[in-house]
Amino acid sequence: MNFIAVGAGELWYLKYGLKYANKYISIEPLTKIFLNDSIEYLAKQMKNIILIEKMFGDVKKDEIPEGNSLYVFLFNILAYIENPIPAINKLLREGDILFISAWNTKKRAKVVRKRYFNYLNKFEKQVVIDPEESVGLCYLDHFLFESLKYYKRHKRMTGKITDILIIYT
Repeated sequence: MNFIAVGAGELWYLKYGLKYANKYISIEPLTKIFLNDSIEYLAKQMKNIILIEKMFGDVKKDEIPEGNSLYVFLFNILAYIENPIPAINKLLREGDILFISAWNTKKRAKVVRKRYFNYLNKFEKQVVIDPEESVGLCYLDHFLFESLKYYKRHKRMTGKITDILIIYT
């Protein structure tokens, strides 16, 4: 199985991908920002690491190695993908697994999210993400399972801060 980190940043979960899967695939449009030249060079030397420097919706199925994949949508990244269901369906193979994590909508999660976004915004001249708005939030309650190709079943885990959805195809 392939381990596909969507929004991989600095190659998040690389050690798990290499430990438990055949290949680690990073889908990250900002690869050049997150990886310095030396790290990028090293990663490209490894046959079991693939760097795809594109937005998720621009990835083509032939860029994903053969076999089934575990797609890990890093924390809340699904909220930033334009038209996520068609983009997922374009790449999905029967037997793939989707792991999606997001902010919970409970009061405690909102407090933590507000502190986090306020911290990030303090470095900017204007508010980049308003923690009170729903922009940039992923509501897993509204996930369109019936629109997903090969959908079989799912599991939902809701914590105090995070909301996790695992979908089996």
